[in-house]
Amino acid sequence: KNYEAEPSDVGKELQDVIRRSDHLAMVFPMWMGTMPAKTKALIEQIFRPGFGLSTLDGEGFPKRLMKGKSARIIMTMGMPVIAYRLYFKAHGLKNIQRNMLGFCGFDPIRTTLLGGVENMSQDAIKKRIAAVRALGAAGA
Repeated sequence: KNYEAEPSDVGKELQDVIRRSDHLAMVFPMWMGTMPAKTKALIEQIFRPGFGLSTLDGEGFPKRLMKGKSARIIMTMGMPVIAYRLYFKAHGLKNIQRNMLGFCGFDPIRTTLLGGVENMSQDAIKKRIAAVRALGAAGA
């Protein structure tokens, strides 16, 4: 049962930061409709039984240990956001919201999707960075 092993030193440090925080911001590029595999692996190392959820004792549902914390997912992508939402139904994003963050108790979970990044002008990039900084300054 690999999930019962101790996380790495980096994993422990990140767990400590998340425990002390009220808000989690995740920023990553979309890869094959969701987060990159290495990002997912890191999250799996951090959100193991006893951290995101109480350990299973065979009785009832595990306790959500991240209640009282909010989250924002910022995902960049090459395609237009509307295509990801309408055609692909934002499947990867919904998985992260519902099956990872929401399952552990994060609420609310807000999202910022930045599409067409590969063809953005420098001015457009600067505007997007300013918008994300404003979210951070507002604690959203």
